Amino acid sequence: MVSVPPKVLLIEDNPGDIRLIREALAEVDEAMFHLEVAERLSVGLAYLAASQVDLVLLDLALPDSFGLETFFSVHTRAPGVPIVVLSMSEDDAMAVRAVQAGAQDYLVKGYVDRYSLLRSLRYAIERGRAEDALRRAKAELEIRVQERTAALAAANDALRAEIAERQRAEERQRFLAEVGAMLANSLDDEATLTSLVGLAVPFLADWCTVYSVSDAEPPRIMAMVHRDPAQAEGVRAITRCEPPDPSRPDPVLEALHSGRPVLLPEVPHGHLQTIAEEAQPAQLVPQLPAVSYMAVPLVARGRLVGVMSFGTAASGRRYGPADLTLAEEVACRCALAVDNARLYREARAEIGRRMQAEREAEQRRREAEVLARLAQTLSASLDLDTVLQRVAEGAWELCGSERALIMLRERGAEALVSRYQAGFPQMPYVELRVEPGKGMGGWVLATGRSLRTADYAADPRFSKDYLDRIRIAGRIAVLAVPITIGTRVEGVLYVSNHAAHPFMERDEAILLRLADYAATAIRNAQLYHAAQDELVRRTAAEAQLQASLQEKEVLLREIHHRVKNNLQIVSSLLNLQLRIVDDPHLQALLQDSRQRLQAMALIHETLYQAHDLSRVPFGMYVRRLAAQLLRAYDGAARRIRLNLEADPIALDIERATPCALIFHELLSNALTHAFPNGRSGTIDVALRRAGDQLTLAVRDSGVGVPQALEVRRPRSLGLKLISILTEQLDGTLVLEREGGTTFTLTLPLPKEITT
Repeated sequence: MVSVPPKVLLIEDNPGDIRLIREALAEVDEAMFHLEVAERLSVGLAYLAASQVDLVLLDLALPDSFGLETFFSVHTRAPGVPIVVLSMSEDDAMAVRAVQAGAQDYLVKGYVDRYSLLRSLRYAIERGRAEDALRRAKAELEIRVQERTAALAAANDALRAEIAERQRAEERQRFLAEVGAMLANSLDDEATLTSLVGLAVPFLADWCTVYSVSDAEPPRIMAMVHRDPAQAEGVRAITRCEPPDPSRPDPVLEALHSGRPVLLPEVPHGHLQTIAEEAQPAQLVPQLPAVSYMAVPLVARGRLVGVMSFGTAASGRRYGPADLTLAEEVACRCALAVDNARLYREARAEIGRRMQAEREAEQRRREAEVLARLAQTLSASLDLDTVLQRVAEGAWELCGSERALIMLRERGAEALVSRYQAGFPQMPYVELRVEPGKGMGGWVLATGRSLRTADYAADPRFSKDYLDRIRIAGRIAVLAVPITIGTRVEGVLYVSNHAAHPFMERDEAILLRLADYAATAIRNAQLYHAAQDELVRRTAAEAQLQASLQEKEVLLREIHHRVKNNLQIVSSLLNLQLRIVDDPHLQALLQDSRQRLQAMALIHETLYQAHDLSRVPFGMYVRRLAAQLLRAYDGAARRIRLNLEADPIALDIERATPCALIFHELLSNALTHAFPNGRSGTIDVALRRAGDQLTLAVRDSGVGVPQALEVRRPRSLGLKLISILTEQLDGTLVLEREGGTTFTLTLPLPKEITT
């Protein structure tokens, strides 16, 4: 960065002195200073006003100024610029006074050389800069002192304000505590609110008013206090609740309608006076000075319950936001007090309603208890007399009657006869037969509708066939309801009282319920007797059927036994035939037929030995038939090992017989052909059920069947028989030749086949 040389202003009118100073600066280094020349004081002052100068070389003797006045003129125009005075030798005293007045240095003309000039200029500039820095530091220090002083003053003011605010807050808290304690001590809202506004005056207001509002009533004043009783009537005029002129809004109504507090820090003079005069004659209203005014809504539990207003006059107090906040706190507590008083009144009314409801509930409980006992008796007992007697007693108790009676139709007739009663004295109908259409009971019997009368003798709705019996008991109130099963009236339930205690709709409803219980009991008794008769009939029929089944079971076992014996006879005949036949082929045919007969005979033997003659335990049958075939083939048991796994499956005889023949053919073929020339091996038999299918697999480890053998086109009798029986059972037969021979028979099973 290139430094700018200091600018020096030379105010000198002598050309020779100007030249000497220029030459002296040139000898030093003309670039070190920038020299400007003014030959008159006025020109120099104009230059100082227009440009920034670092140093002034001033001659005190100028054409337009002389002496110290010259110095003061320049120093006044540029007080911060250092001045070096140029004087003649005879002016030393004046130069000294100039230095004392503020000049940085002085030079005597004629003795100025480059060294003294350079020294004086540098000294003056540095000293000027130092003085300028000192002035700035001093000014900054003064500013800081002023700022710190102002901060301390502000802190002191804030502290005093905080102390004052705390004192006011403590006073407000004490006031609110007194308000809360007062409101908590009583549920009499008007007396409590009068005491409350008495606390607010004069602490918060010169007068205070509390209004209450409700949905059904217009707002009303609950409490109002003024510190000056003479002003109370004027304030009462202000506190009415219907503004006559909408252009002059009432703060109370504004708070009431908007639900927000209204603050008037200063009410215009005469405003409240005008409101009061509109409410009553002006001569009755005292003069009200300009005031501050607040109106705060009373809101409790989200519900507007009233408005509280505060006003000042003679005290000269002006309300502000803090006063409004305090007023809202008071209003909040006041609202809770008003609402609590309302809740207290409502609670007392609710307690009265609940007591009435409890009495009604106790009556209903007693009704429910009696009905529950009846229901229990109805479900636990089939004794009609017991149940209907309980119904009569329940009617007597629940209707609060003097007596109760149940009349039922006479067996085989249409008339009613007395059967059950409760209370005392007896009903007039106790020893009567009531015919349909005659008297009150006959009317109910004929119409199927209930009838209630407060005076039996005077009621024109029914005939008076039995009036002579009624007159014995005097004037009575009677309630009669039908006992109906389906559409037929089976009886009538009565209750009666002295005429002074007539029956009501509630009694009729209770009696109808009891009549339903009676009808249910009668119907249950009828069903019970019918069920008893049906049970006797069915027991006899079941005994007869059981005897018939036992006879048939014995007969069926005998049939299976005889079929088995007949098959054994045929087998024995074939065995005898074998002994006289020499042809080996014929002997083999006879032996096969004999073994098939024995397989079928074993089916019938298994059946008549089983518990269920309709099902063959086929798993057990397979085991017995396999053992029988092993014994039939000489030496087979010693050289052939049989592995048999059979699920306990029961088949009907229609499936068991063909399955038995198929198994016989498969196992006998394996024993005959799989192990020729005395070879040994293994035969595996598996009987399984999977879902609704039966699988029978016979596998041998023998020499296998010829490749030319086809299951679907068999040539031998045994395979033909297997194919025919498999098709008959809707089954499938699969032949496998790996590792010997495996025949797998798969049959569908109906759902009723058991395992």
